[in-house]
Amino acid sequence: MDHATRNLYDWVWFHQAEEDKGWVPGFLEDFGFAKTVRHANFGGALLAKPMRPRVEEPGPTHPLQYHIRYGPHHFKTDDADCFMIPVPPRSAAHLFPESEDQRSLFPAGGLSSSAIRKAHLSQAQTTTITPGSILLFYRSGERKGLVALGIAEKTLISDSCGEILRAIGRRAIYTVGEVEALCSRPVLAVSFRQARIFRPEIPLSWLLEHGVLRYAPQYPVRIEREGLEKLLRIL
Repeated sequence: MDHATRNLYDWVWFHQAEEDKGWVPGFLEDFGFAKTVRHANFGGALLAKPMRPRVEEPGPTHPLQYHIRYGPHHFKTDDADCFMIPVPPRSAAHLFPESEDQRSLFPAGGLSSSAIRKAHLSQAQTTTITPGSILLFYRSGERKGLVALGIAEKTLISDSCGEILRAIGRRAIYTVGEVEALCSRPVLAVSFRQARIFRPEIPLSWLLEHGVLRYAPQYPVRIEREGLEKLLRIL
């Protein structure tokens, strides 16, 4: 997906030599592929995904479905709430290794680090993140700044370690011990799709100067429309 975006591809095609009744069609549909009219030279199934919104295609109206169809680079801002989510440096390195100056040979977050679909855990301070919300991930610590943008898929608030682990499944970058420690209070589990990485990060000073933030966030905070629009202008 990154290669197609960087090289300005209009479409990505997937050819199945034989019709597959297993997991592959559902997996592809979950990333915006759809069956096309069968070409005379192809057997099996031919699926296609547009890499940007199409004038000739109305497209989904819901922000999450829009992002699935045209993402990971494109996302919808109309009717979508926006939240800034602070992430400690270690978690940021696990979730978004591409944002680091020097990447580890063996990603600390495992296979989920390089995936599009990820999950973030924090002790709950908000219950208003809904599917399709825009998530801005802010790295705390010395290098304070915005490192990534994602689109929320689903959320869960629970103080049950088992329930949290079942909800995030293979997206987990957390050990069981870390989840158990968080569950001393209700935990907000946000499953999301990675859309953008900012490298270098957009520094806290810029976010404060342009009114995107009023202070360095300590917990997820809602970003007003005016602040989001200022940020989108530089993207």
